Amino acid sequence: IGAGSGSSMSANEVPEQLREYFENVEVMVFSGSRHFSNPRALGEFEHIANQCIQQSHQRLLDNEELVSDVCETLRNSNLMPWGTRLNVQGRMQASSCKELEPGKVSELLCLLRGPQTPSQDMRNHWIGIVRHDETPYMTGSVHWLVKHIAGRGRIRHLLFARDHHLDASSDTAAADLLWDEDKVK
Repeated sequence: IGAGSGSSMSANEVPEQLREYFENVEVMVFSGSRHFSNPRALGEFEHIANQCIQQSHQRLLDNEELVSDVCETLRNSNLMPWGTRLNVQGRMQASSCKELEPGKVSELLCLLRGPQTPSQDMRNHWIGIVRHDETPYMTGSVHWLVKHIAGRGRIRHLLFARDHHLDASSDTAAADLLWDEDKVK
């Protein structure tokens, strides 16, 4: 994923060449440092992604004061730690650690959109979850995020991604949301 050059771009504006990747994406899972990734089946990536979504969104939905603090801080900053450590983060380890903790994010980076409900719209906020940080991080600037991911592309690569589902009531609809191998590459 390359960021392109657009210094006049607003914080929530996605570069044209990346719109197909960011406009509808719900969650992306990237490899660990230096492209390392423990062997996993597609279902394991999906399980970790679902755990990251469920735990981080629930933490935000349960705490209006935390949401206010996050939104206020991100008006003046590109990135911030928030909340407390999530169960899916597992034991805190160095970013270079290759140990696999089943059902946990382990060496991976999970990047997902904030929650969107009738009472709380954080869809333009992005949550990053890794095991080597004390807490999850969040940004409200997709422009900053794209630049950060493009720069990190040298050490991490995309392994799994799924688009946001408005109504994925059937297995077929849910399967259509997973990115195919060509789009992931």
